Amino acid sequence: MAEDIVTDRVRSITTSIPGRSLNSARTNHFVIDSARSVSEAMSSIEAFLAGIASCGVNVVDREARQRDIDLLSAQADIESLRPASDTSIITSITLRFQLVGVTQQQAEELVSIYKAR
Repeated sequence: MAEDIVTDRVRSITTSIPGRSLNSARTNHFVIDSARSVSEAMSSIEAFLAGIASCGVNVVDREARQRDIDLLSAQADIESLRPASDTSIITSITLRFQLVGVTQQQAEELVSIYKAR
């Protein structure tokens, strides 16, 4: 039996400004800059980290709703460390959650669901 598959697509194209890309996801369009160039828009690493953090709060929120846990809000703060000599290397990523309206045990349960994915 064939497995159900979800396909997500993003298109990134260069622009006339060196180090800047125009990105499209469905009908959403956004600029991402290289951290070593223009640095006006979100950088590539910031977009990458935002994807991880937003996935975290969305999974935690969904799981709380499914379990009828009264989560008032979820926040994820994420930080990466990279050597300045080669910023293509990520040496570590730290992700911290702050959940409001739940017990410590419920918070740990919700975050462990995200971590298991």
